[in-house]
Amino acid sequence: MLDLAYTRIGKHIGKMFTSISQFEPLFPSKSGELEDFARNLVAVSAKLEGRFSPIVLADIRELLRVVNSYYSNLIEGNGTHPIDIERAMAGNYSSNTQKRELQIESQIHIEVQRKISERLKENEGETVTGEDFLCWIHREFYAQMPDNLRWAKGETQEKVWVEAGKLRERQVIVGQHL
Repeated sequence: MLDLAYTRIGKHIGKMFTSISQFEPLFPSKSGELEDFARNLVAVSAKLEGRFSPIVLADIRELLRVVNSYYSNLIEGNGTHPIDIERAMAGNYSSNTQKRELQIESQIHIEVQRKISERLKENEGETVTGEDFLCWIHREFYAQMPDNLRWAKGETQEKVWVEAGKLRERQVIVGQHL
C-alpha cells in the first residue's frame, strides 16, 4: 500500500516541487488504513519478539539504535555511515575532525535512546509526546554534545545556539526542513 502510494507520488514530485518544505507537513489521506497497518505491524512484531531469546532481542535493539541514529542524523543532514558509528561505539574515532564530530553525535544519540528505554521501563505510563518528556530527551542529548555541535542555522542562515532542554523560540533549518 505505502509502496504504491510512493510510486504514484514519486514520479511526479520532481516536476511539481523543488524543495521538501513545499509539501510539508504530509498527512496520510487514508488514516484508517494506516492505523490498521500499524496495528497489524505491532501484532506481527509481538509474535516475532516471542520467538527470540532475550539475548538476541537485546542485540537486535542495539543494532536498531545504530540504524535509528544513522537515519535520524541523516535527516538532519549529518550523514555518518553505520560502520563509522560502530567504530565510535568501540572507541575508534576518525582522525578527520568533521567525521569524528559526527561519530560523537551518533554515539550520544544511541546513549540517549538507551536512557529513553530505561525511563520508559521505570515509568510505564509516561506521556512520550508531552513537553516534559520531549524537553528531557533534548536536554539529555544536547547536555552531552560538544559546544561546536550545539549550533543550528536560523531562518536566514545565521548561527543559532541550541539550548539543551529548551523549546525553540524561533525557526531553524534542520537538514532540508525549516
